[in-house]
Amino acid sequence: MDQEQAIPPEETILRMVKLELSQVSGTDASARSSIVACVLDQLTLDMLNTIPTFLGYESLNPDDAPYCITPSSDPAVGLGMFVKEDLTEGDLILAERPLAILPASVLGGFSESDLEDLFDQLTALMDDRARSAFFALADCHKGPCRALGIFKTNGIGLGDDLVYPDDSGDSAYVGVFERASRINHSCSPNAVYHFDLQSFCLVVRAIRHISKGEEIFISYSETLLQAATRRQNSLQDYGFRCACPACAMSDISDAHRARIGSARPVDLRTPPEEIVAISGEQVWLIELEGLQMLGQYVENALFLIVAYTALEDPARAAVYEDKVRCWEIAIRGEHANFDNIELAKRAGLRIAAAARNDDT
Repeated sequence: MDQEQAIPPEETILRMVKLELSQVSGTDASARSSIVACVLDQLTLDMLNTIPTFLGYESLNPDDAPYCITPSSDPAVGLGMFVKEDLTEGDLILAERPLAILPASVLGGFSESDLEDLFDQLTALMDDRARSAFFALADCHKGPCRALGIFKTNGIGLGDDLVYPDDSGDSAYVGVFERASRINHSCSPNAVYHFDLQSFCLVVRAIRHISKGEEIFISYSETLLQAATRRQNSLQDYGFRCACPACAMSDISDAHRARIGSARPVDLRTPPEEIVAISGEQVWLIELEGLQMLGQYVENALFLIVAYTALEDPARAAVYEDKVRCWEIAIRGEHANFDNIELAKRAGLRIAAAARNDDT
């Protein structure tokens, strides 16, 4: 990494750097970018310097990529990403390195002139191909600094591995991507993403079945808010009013999502029959609303494994074991951990044994 220049007025905190990544053979072309333009805090920069080599992500050859980028079904949002073949839960769609990253708080934390200087420096670090791809992205804000508008329109949060600590509560880093930033929003997304630090790639996977020709969607915002709020947020932040099925049928969807957000919690002291009723309804509602990416989905599925194991119904427990496995693969990819399934089954067996002892 070549340290380039401190950014005023926080020169002791933030650094403009050019992250040089080795070429990755045999992967999606967008994952082979050798330079990522970055604004990083010193702690994150020090952490990245401890990684000797960023691993090549086992992605897809360009000719085998399961998607194409064409005009979206909604003309208001421009281009979209569509699948070329049927995909199932956990299937890899894309692994892509960013064109540029910076802390989200920077987007609103500088004067207009400082932001123009910052983005002039940031885009100057890009090679010609990356710079061309960056400026080909949409800017719905139409302000004086086009690069800032592109970041606000296309930025994707990079999760917990890269964290910029400040007092604003807005700690996430944001990345802009040549292809992933083309994926449109739905309040019922069929894909999820996470940032894989070891490969420095955004990894996108199917969270449920996606049929050939269907558009790929991720969620840009909090999905359990009421539709009117979600649509206002999408208009303000991204320049479009969401028209996904959940927003189009908002009366029904809002009622379902309110029930998801207000469900009575269960724990291992809850009788198995009550877990079946409460968590069973939650899983049904979440699937009905297309919200399988929520943590509540896998939490309730795990409690249903506990309950059906305790009720000595292994066939129904196995149904929810499959749901947890699919969720883990979609959310965590090769880092999927299935230990919770075994822990849930053991908890159910203990409850069943205790019930038998009480009967004797």
